[in-house]
Amino acid sequence: MSDMGTRINGASLSMYRASFLDFEIGAVEYSDGYIKPAAKAFPVKINPKIGMRAISLTLDFEGENAREIAKSISAFTAALMNRADIELPDGFHYWCVFDSASSQTRVAPWIEQVTFHLHGLRHEDLETHHFANTGKMVVEGNMETPAIVRLTPKAGASSMIFNGITIESGSVITIDGVYTTVKDSSGNNAFGSTDMTEWPKLTPGDNLITLSGCEADISYYPIYV
Repeated sequence: MSDMGTRINGASLSMYRASFLDFEIGAVEYSDGYIKPAAKAFPVKINPKIGMRAISLTLDFEGENAREIAKSISAFTAALMNRADIELPDGFHYWCVFDSASSQTRVAPWIEQVTFHLHGLRHEDLETHHFANTGKMVVEGNMETPAIVRLTPKAGASSMIFNGITIESGSVITIDGVYTTVKDSSGNNAFGSTDMTEWPKLTPGDNLITLSGCEADISYYPIYV
């Protein structure tokens, strides 16, 4: 069985007794990027709606009998339905949501073929940068991306400030802009200790990171249209 470098949530396709056959990645969804006022000769750019891209993935599943093959297909489908992160042969990762799957096609007595239809967000591996003090951070990719911020208070500090957000705490706090949680070092909900009004985000290129009373480990996924 060959996986062509394809991984789902970090696992090889061999975990599902599957072989990679083919994939197709569509263009990114884009709409409402401009308006054309009647009194103006040129269109005016506005904030567009940038969505995901259609992805199809065709696999062969092997087994000793129809029941074994069906269980492998079921396990793979369940993984896709549970917000999967897939690494494809183009070298990118895709946060995927499940759309549908084709009927099983028997290509040999021990092989069934299925094509899965998904929508995905293209990104690269998680990157992490440490800041002991205020500084600049260069963000890869070409789309705005949510940040995961782990704040460690400096000795004696009872509050911390990160990019204008005040955190009234003297313990380690993680603000996760990907999964939209704020937790302390014990995993308890610490959202109430902040005055945050929106989740932290980073933009492509230079980003100013301002800190007071703490150090920060900032992680993000470079996202591409």
